[in-house]
Amino acid sequence: MKLQDYERTRNPRGMHGWGNLYRPYDDALIEEIVALKLGWFKILDDGSGHVMHVCEKLRATGIMPIVRLYRPRPYPGTLPPSHLDTVARYVREGITRWFEPGNEPNLDVEWKEPYRGRVQYGNPELVMPDWLADAEAIIERGGYPAYPALAPCGRQGRQASITTHEGYFQWLAENAYERARQAFENGAWIASHPYVLNHFYRDENGDWHFEYPDDPLCQAARPGTTVFDDDCGLLNFRVPIALLRRYFGLTVPVVGTEGGLFVPRPGRIIRQDDRYPGYDLEGHAEATVAMFDWIARRAPPYFFGLCLWLLDDYYPRGRAVPAVRALRAVEPRLRPAIQKEETMTIRVLKEDGQVEVMELEEYLRGVVPAEVPALWPAEALKAQAVAARTYALYAIEHGGRHPNADLCTTTHCQAYDPSKIHPATDAAIAETAGVVAHYRGETINALFCASCGGHTLNNEDVFSGGAVPYLRGVPCPCGQDRRGHGVGLCQQGARAMAEAGASFQDIIKHYYSGVDLAATLEERIEQLRAKLQAAEGEVKRLRGVLTEAADRLEDLSEWLTRKS
Repeated sequence: MKLQDYERTRNPRGMHGWGNLYRPYDDALIEEIVALKLGWFKILDDGSGHVMHVCEKLRATGIMPIVRLYRPRPYPGTLPPSHLDTVARYVREGITRWFEPGNEPNLDVEWKEPYRGRVQYGNPELVMPDWLADAEAIIERGGYPAYPALAPCGRQGRQASITTHEGYFQWLAENAYERARQAFENGAWIASHPYVLNHFYRDENGDWHFEYPDDPLCQAARPGTTVFDDDCGLLNFRVPIALLRRYFGLTVPVVGTEGGLFVPRPGRIIRQDDRYPGYDLEGHAEATVAMFDWIARRAPPYFFGLCLWLLDDYYPRGRAVPAVRALRAVEPRLRPAIQKEETMTIRVLKEDGQVEVMELEEYLRGVVPAEVPALWPAEALKAQAVAARTYALYAIEHGGRHPNADLCTTTHCQAYDPSKIHPATDAAIAETAGVVAHYRGETINALFCASCGGHTLNNEDVFSGGAVPYLRGVPCPCGQDRRGHGVGLCQQGARAMAEAGASFQDIIKHYYSGVDLAATLEERIEQLRAKLQAAEGEVKRLRGVLTEAADRLEDLSEWLTRKS
């Protein structure tokens, strides 16, 4: 399935329902929920369909229900037949296809008693086989199963969410590659719990920043920090998305099924991180409205929406907090309609001020020959294609370099001139299709220049902000001529390296320190096959060692018998 094939709402506003499984939803409450102008509503179902009537009423108003198939302490284990029958009913009656079979397996509280206190990075060998079985069963019944949301714990301790995600996707790739790929291609999606904390602010120009940890404030304090270091922010879903792309070359929808800003108590200020301003109840209301507006305008297209935690907190003791009034008063901004897969489209600002949406690979056809001559060595053209693709994807993932566009057509971003399209650069783009440079799982900001003068520069020596680990100065064979800022890939240097026999991979890894190149699907399959063959060879070797050891023990036993 492509992103546009999922049944969904374009309204990113959502709310999580009551935390108590059996707390009722009367008609007055449903009217309150509708008045919030939501697009999504997360609700707990005990597996019998006991809230199906609520979901039916919400869907009739345009709100998409997300049903968590609730089981107390669900891990390890799979959904019972009764829960799967309920999935089929929800789908058959046209109420919803969105289901969560589990929740936060990186936390002890979600595990059955023998395992509590023993959770180690989500125990992938237990969770992932059960998730695959549930996902396949839900897909078979026409539903969309969620890859489990984790409690954001960064890399701290045995419940670390980032490490858990890494373990889950590695397990799927190495133990159930085809089954997992089929699940993600046929309806599976990623549930996330993007708790923002106070990792947001409004700058002196009035612009809101929810892009933690990529925002200027965090980067100034901790240069080079990515979501693979700290996932306590709105965009923490970029960790599982990056891993899904790395191992399977896919992008699927993400919905935050709980998260947002914690609601302060009256008279209190929430400030978990001293680097950022705190907020009170009124600040919470203003920021919540701004957050949904930011999501609609700047979040990646695959991020469909966010369900605020929790209905109980927004109506404490039956009284609405200020954010409720704020949401009622403002019409929601809708997410743009999806025309193509997220990784395949880009919004390009033309010189006449018009914005054109085009396929990413088609866009590159006009970029690569505009940046370097089409008659340069093939490996230099491929390196430029990878750098340009990576630069564009970074802009897409970070909300664009212009208010309503990802990139422009001038050297302010990267040059674009479709009149220069050439078979040689087309071939370079095709032969590197999908290849992107990553640093620690994140798409890099692949800066490049015309000629660095013999040694590229560290980014902090040219631009504001802290040091970026992959933008370190390196020697370059381009000669003494210097044109451009001198940071990242040097185009003349890439040409010289290619003429000396370097591959495009060599060129990219020379200029961008410590990066990895995302493999194409075929390469990934071959890598996994090689790992499997190596493992089979090791098993055979160990069997031989054990057989030899058994023979020696038998000889020793006979010798001892004779001696006695």
